[in-house]
Amino acid sequence: MKTTNLVTLLMLFVLFSCNAGGKSGNPSLRFGIHEMVRISELPAFVMDSLKTAAFRPEHDQQSSVLGYLTKNDPLPFDGLNFMEGIRFLKVLFPVDEEGQYQAIVAVKQEPVLNLSDVRETKSRGQNVEIYFTLEGARKWAEMTEGNMGRNVAFVIDDHVYSMPLINGVIKSGVAMISGLPDELTARELSERMNEGL
Repeated sequence: MKTTNLVTLLMLFVLFSCNAGGKSGNPSLRFGIHEMVRISELPAFVMDSLKTAAFRPEHDQQSSVLGYLTKNDPLPFDGLNFMEGIRFLKVLFPVDEEGQYQAIVAVKQEPVLNLSDVRETKSRGQNVEIYFTLEGARKWAEMTEGNMGRNVAFVIDDHVYSMPLINGVIKSGVAMISGLPDELTARELSERMNEGL
């Protein structure tokens, strides 16, 4: 009898431990909000190395966009730790009307916020509103304060979905992925992020 009760308690403990927090999550979704690196902040050899590829460089040294590649061109340095603490990514959506070119950006390796900082998301038209947890709202306020006049990158699965320019401190605990191609894309992205929570 004691053995049966002990086994039952042990099974309940294991079951409870596996379901703790009530969130199974979507481990395949990788989300982060990253600080961006301007051209002027990169060593000259980085831009020189990019020019050897099929790459159209941006000439504004204060730009967060390094340049442009066609969507079929591979990303230079893809999979390489070319520069410690920096990742090079493509912006998911084309920047030209013909849909041929994607922007290339550099972001800091570690995100300031990730999916654990998100409480929920909601699609609104072609946008996805992100509602942060209390800790996430604090981090978002600090990030916006430290990046006024700069772009930040909303990165999902190694692609930049949005690069909003920060114009002031945002203390509301809400952010937005804007400019998505259509309402269906926004709705599917919001649902996917909510599944990952």
